[in-house]
This record gives sequence, structure tokens and C-alpha cells, in this order.
Amino acid sequence: MPSPPESIVAFPEEAPLRESLLPRRHTLETRSGRHFDVRAARSVDLPALRLFLSRITPEDLRYRFLSPVKKVPDGLLQQLLGYDHVHAEHFLAFEQNGAAIIASAIVAANRKSETAEIAICTRPDYKDLGLSWALLEYVSRWASRHGFCELIALEAIDHGDALQLEREQGFRVDPDRSSPGLICMTKRLHPSDRKH
Repeated sequence: MPSPPESIVAFPEEAPLRESLLPRRHTLETRSGRHFDVRAARSVDLPALRLFLSRITPEDLRYRFLSPVKKVPDGLLQQLLGYDHVHAEHFLAFEQNGAAIIASAIVAANRKSETAEIAICTRPDYKDLGLSWALLEYVSRWASRHGFCELIALEAIDHGDALQLEREQGFRVDPDRSSPGLICMTKRLHPSDRKH
């Protein structure tokens, strides 16, 4: 089975923060007024992440990992929970005070890069509620605060919903980084939001 793009699962070389130091849940408000919780993923989320990905349609798994995936292997699940919380973060969304993961967003870059790649996946029964929009906005702010200058999203050419969402949030097609079957969407981050 092909692996996801390396930049989404690569581990930065610095030691991870202690999970006990990670921030608590934050509340996301969607454009429709719905509220959801979001927090950084932790190692104890492995069973919940496995269950979440089992509820994602095969088509959405293909969009997320950019190749056909029937079942996400445990080794990859462990990698998806192993980010350093500085150069890369995996955010999980929940119903308020809920335990089941309903969406996932990763922001990842190597240590020397000013460009971070993002990937978002939402459970089918939580689509069309504004959750993906709010989550993309949230991770964009996180990336900006952590000093990234640019976000990129690699999308399958037929993933119309993601392409439209990203366009609405200021992403543009980068033809130089696109390839057959894949579109590279990019967004410059506002300098005033970055860490100084």
C-alpha cells in the first residue's frame, strides 16, 4: 500500500513536548453557530483515532492519504500521534465534551521550513456543518503563530469540496507544485499573526 506524502507523517528531529503541557480543549464556532471542541492529539488517542478512521469513507481516505487505503495500519496511526507539537501538530475535533473524534487536521513541516503542509479529514456525518471550514481557519492561525509563512495543501484533482473550501479561505493553485492528478493549493500567511 502506498504511503501518504512524507511531509505529512515525517517527524521533526526535536524532542516532543510532554503531553501534560499541551493546551486543553478550545472551542470552535462554525459559521452556522455550531460549537465543537478541538485539542492536540495525544498518544492515548490511538483507539479513538482508529475508530474515527474506520468511519471515513474509502473515497475520503483516498483524498486524505492521496492513494487508495482500505484500512490505516497501526504503524501509520502511531506516526499520526507522534508529532512534536512545535513544528507539527495533529488536531482532533470533538462534539463539545465528547470523546469520539469527528475530524482531524494535521499541520506539518520539517524544522528548517517556513512552509507547512496541511491535511484535514472530517467524518461523513459531520460534513456540511461548517466544521472543516472552522478547523482549517484554526490550523491556519496555529501555523501563523508558529512562524510559518506559507501553507500548502495537496489535493486530488477530483476533491472539489476541499478545493472550494481552500479557495474560500484564500488558497490559490500553484501550478509549479501541482502534478498530474494532484493540485497544490497555497496560502501566504499574514505576517502580523506570526510569532516575533
